Amino acid sequence: MMATWRLWTSRDRRELDDADCELAPRLRALPITRYDRVAGGKVPRNHEARAYRLSVGPHVLSATVLQYRRQRGMLELREVLHPAAAPTEAASVVAEVVRFALTDAYRCSGSCALYVEDPDAERWTGFSAILRDVATRAGVALARPPALDADEGSRLFLALSGLSCEAISVVERLDQSGRVRGDTVAFLVQSGVWAAGEADAILLACPYPELVFGGGALPGDRHLARLTLDHARAALLAGALERVLVAGTRTAGAEGRPLVDEPRGLVARQRIGTLLRTYAPEAGLEGLHGWTRGVASELLARAREVHAVVLPRHRSEIEHFWAVDLAAASDLRAAEPAGDDVATMLLLPSDLDQLPDGVRRALIASAYERGLGVLAAPASLPQLTLEASQRLAFARTVRR
Repeated sequence: MMATWRLWTSRDRRELDDADCELAPRLRALPITRYDRVAGGKVPRNHEARAYRLSVGPHVLSATVLQYRRQRGMLELREVLHPAAAPTEAASVVAEVVRFALTDAYRCSGSCALYVEDPDAERWTGFSAILRDVATRAGVALARPPALDADEGSRLFLALSGLSCEAISVVERLDQSGRVRGDTVAFLVQSGVWAAGEADAILLACPYPELVFGGGALPGDRHLARLTLDHARAALLAGALERVLVAGTRTAGAEGRPLVDEPRGLVARQRIGTLLRTYAPEAGLEGLHGWTRGVASELLARAREVHAVVLPRHRSEIEHFWAVDLAAASDLRAAEPAGDDVATMLLLPSDLDQLPDGVRRALIASAYERGLGVLAAPASLPQLTLEASQRLAFARTVRR
């Protein structure tokens, strides 16, 4: 189960009376918002003190109080509560708190600076030590944690975004050249516009990833607009496959407290400059059986790893480009070292199932002759196009 954030309300305070929570005494002192998650009401404004709780089910892992300071143009981190825990669990919770605070800071001001009134105060000692350790492991040096200047916050935000090392390197180069800011990419990932795996696919496969994260090319540049839309749809297709393969687990500490859950059980790699994405799930490939077409299930039965060539084709394009796609996939398969436990698959939207039966069977058979299987996602290309367009539209409204 994933840990989630929500506003701290009077209903939450009343529930503390019946809960066994290590943080209960300090949680009762947090400011209460007028908003009620059941009855509704007015959500507090950014410049008001807002308390949030991080929880997994009924278990409260942490709480924080945030307030945007208009005079300073910065988000203030007023309070952070977290229980005494093992170092691994504490680091996981603190990293999640920082991700949440930096997301809110970027949303409020377009900057990742965090203001703390007295960062050297004793009440911040434990949190600052854990935060410094988290940042050091991420390769970011902090001057006076938990306060962060804009540069420290931006680099830490990107490092904690969940992107692969190769993708982060691409973002850093784009940032240095002024094509897209690193904190903008991190914000789009942390706010859920793009999943980390989807953003990886865009950064490592698209020749102009800054256009995707910037909301797409101008309508007049129709070739660039089509290119960005194609890569956005390919990322969504790959993301759907990744969600099927990810084995989400909930880890518990020594006393049974749930930790902040992160995707586990899957190693994913993107071959740079191509639409080939490799997945090696620890839980196996059984989750893909609903996606297989023809004899693809036979290839998956003896495989522990899958190489997916992502092809966001419309039903009118599949047959027309099939020979070209097969040749490209065969070349990628030959260039990628693989053993008998690796299956190479063509990943298409559900448009494949809309072809006449005879045509579909012939296409699948021709792929099998080359040692390739075929997977069809539940979503159609029009559905992927609509979803991609909505995400690109949101990216155009993000602060720069």
